[in-house]
Amino acid sequence: MKQIKRIPVTKQISDSIKDSILKGQFAVGEKLPPEKKLCELLGVSRSSLREAMRELQAQGFIELKAGRGAFVCDNKPHDNESIRQWFKKEAHSLEEYIQVRFIIEPQIAYLAAENGTEIEKLELQKIHLAFKEADIEGNTSQLANIDEEFHSQLFKMSKNSVFQQINELINISLRSYRIRSIAYKQTSSNTVNDHFSIVDAINHSDGKLAKKAMRDHLKVSKSEIETIINWQ
Repeated sequence: MKQIKRIPVTKQISDSIKDSILKGQFAVGEKLPPEKKLCELLGVSRSSLREAMRELQAQGFIELKAGRGAFVCDNKPHDNESIRQWFKKEAHSLEEYIQVRFIIEPQIAYLAAENGTEIEKLELQKIHLAFKEADIEGNTSQLANIDEEFHSQLFKMSKNSVFQQINELINISLRSYRIRSIAYKQTSSNTVNDHFSIVDAINHSDGKLAKKAMRDHLKVSKSEIETIINWQ
């Protein structure tokens, strides 16, 4: 028998709102009801609602605009076929970002190993363990957020402010890719292993090994993109 799992409140909230969007109750571009109204309708706290909204944004269903509210930006289900079509449509852009990442991120890993403090290394390991736990739970939206956090921590550890600005641009552009890639694969076991290799190299202050581990990680990502696009 399978162990009974408790479904987090935030997932119940996000699933409820997502279901309303997929059923056409809210059109693309339409603003969702105010936070207070949603809390009343769903019978939940503001903190739980806000976390659920962040998950929906990570999944690409809504966009949170500061001071304006939440707006629907996608009302199509993210099943394997729709995800594959999205990858085919975005293939050129994804290839460009992979090229940029191959140039920048191995060097970032090198700098993180050389410049990262012990406290920062512990934080990176903490993020990695959170990613591993989310993978076991199959929490795809959380995985996408933690993956972004993992790579951002490496940029922070590089001690290069220009690289950190570049990372902000990369993150904005890759959020939709991250959530769809993880949702399609249903697992991020490859990423867990790759991240471990990067963390281990950085913990040993081995810049060259960290650089290689990141290149290997990006090769796997590139291969996974090609697999999704060419899947029959």
